[in-house]
Amino acid sequence: MSKATKRIIATITLVIVILLAGASIWWNVHSKEIYAEFETLITKELTETLGTNVKVGSLKINSPITASLRDVVIYDNDDKVIASVEEIVVYYQPLYLLFGNEPIDIISKINLKSPQVYLVQDIDETWNIEDIKMKESDQKTSFKINVFFENGDFYLSMPQGQKEIHKITGRIDFSKWPVADAFLRFNLEPEQDTAFDWRKIFTSTKRSMLKAVVNMEDYSALGSVKLPRIYPGDWQQFLPSDFPVEFKEGLLTDTEISFSYKDKKILYKGNLKLDDLAVEIKYQEIINSTQTILNDNPFIFTKTNAKVIFNNDSVHILDGETALLDEKFSVNGQIDLKEAEPNLDIILSAKNLETNSFFADKGLKGKINLDAYFKGRTSNLDAKAVVSWNEIFYKEQPIKLGEINLSFSNNTLFIEKGNVDFLNSKVLFLGNMNLENFRYALDLSGADLDLSELKGMDVKGIANIDLKSEGELKKP
Repeated sequence: MSKATKRIIATITLVIVILLAGASIWWNVHSKEIYAEFETLITKELTETLGTNVKVGSLKINSPITASLRDVVIYDNDDKVIASVEEIVVYYQPLYLLFGNEPIDIISKINLKSPQVYLVQDIDETWNIEDIKMKESDQKTSFKINVFFENGDFYLSMPQGQKEIHKITGRIDFSKWPVADAFLRFNLEPEQDTAFDWRKIFTSTKRSMLKAVVNMEDYSALGSVKLPRIYPGDWQQFLPSDFPVEFKEGLLTDTEISFSYKDKKILYKGNLKLDDLAVEIKYQEIINSTQTILNDNPFIFTKTNAKVIFNNDSVHILDGETALLDEKFSVNGQIDLKEAEPNLDIILSAKNLETNSFFADKGLKGKINLDAYFKGRTSNLDAKAVVSWNEIFYKEQPIKLGEINLSFSNNTLFIEKGNVDFLNSKVLFLGNMNLENFRYALDLSGADLDLSELKGMDVKGIANIDLKSEGELKKP
C-alpha cells in the first residue's frame, strides 16, 4: 500500500471519528430535549387514541433496536388509575422503514414489566374501563406483534367486595391479526394465607392457566382455563346476598373449563373436584321442613367430596360423599339449569346412621339406613325415601326390622307404607303431616301384640290395634 493511500485512509478514519465524537457530544447535549419531545408526543397520541388521560414517566432508547417507556399510567375520568406499567420495552426493526413499511410494522415485540390493571365497578353498575373510548380510524390496523407480560397483577373491585390475581405472566401473539393467541399463567389465590392448609403443600406449585384465541374484529373467542385450586368462600362476596348456598370452608381442585364466546353468548363445559367442602343450605323451604330432625342446627353439609361435570345446561355429581351432623352420606345425581329455577334429580343414601344425631331429644336411639331421591324445582321439591333398620329403641322400647316408605311434596310428608316388628308382632301404618301447620292423619293396625314386652310397664296379655287419628301437633 502506497504512502498516499495510507494517508487517505487515515484521513477518512479521522473524519469518521470526529463525526462520531461530534454526534455523541451533540446527542449528549440535546438528548434530554429530544426525549422530552418524544415523551410529550407519545403521551398526547396515547391520550387521544384511548380517549382518556395517559401519563408517561420517561422514554429511553436502549439500543438501535429497543426503546423503553417507564411509569406509564392510564387514568379514568375521575383521575383514578385504570392500569399502570412499570416499564414497556419495545423491540423494533428500523431498517423496515426503508422498504416502505408502516411505523407499526417495524415493531416485533413488546414486553410489559409489572403491569397492573384495576377493574372497578361503581354502585350504579358502570365500570371504570368504560371511560376508555378508542379513537375510530378509517384505516385498518395490522397489529402483528407479540406482547409479553412479566409479573402482572389484576385487581377487581365491586360493591360486593374485592379480589386480586397476582404473578401474571405469558404472551399474546398478534402475528396472525386479526386473530390473537393468548397464553397466560397466574396465581388465583393470595400469595400469603393466614391459615395453614396442608393441602396447599401439594397444590401451591401449580399455577392457574388461560389459553384463548380471540378474533379482534368481532371479539369471538375460544379457549380453556385450568385452576388447580379455588377457595369458593373467597368468592362468596360476589354472589347475591340472598344466594341460598353459603360456602363455609374447603376448596375446589383440578378445575378445567373450556369455553367459547360469539354473538354475546357464552358456552362452557368443564369438570372439577370438591375437596372437603362445607356448605350451608339456606333454601327456606328446605329449612322449614328439616328443622325437626336437625334440632334447629344449621343445615350444613361438611366434608363434601365429589367429582363434578358441568356445562351451560346441567351439573352432574359423581361419587359424592358428604356429612350432615357428622353422619356420612353418599350423593349422586344432576341439576338441570335450563330453566331460571334449578331442577334437581339427586340420590342420597346412608348406612348405619345414628338416629341420636338427629333425634337426640326425641328419645330415639339406634342405627338406620336411608335411600332418598329428590326431584323437582327447589321451590317445590318432591322427595321419596326408604328408611330401614334392624333394631332401634324408643325410650328403651325395642322396635325391630322396620321399613318406612316416605314421600314429600307441597310441604307435606307422607308415610306411604310402614311396617315394624313390635311386641312380637307386625304393625302396619301410613299417614301424612303438613309441615307448615303440623296437621296430621295416621292409620295404624296390628294383631296379637304381646303386651308383656312393654318396657317399664307391668302388664300382660294379647292386644289388637286398629287406630285412625287426625289432629294438629304443637309446633316444635
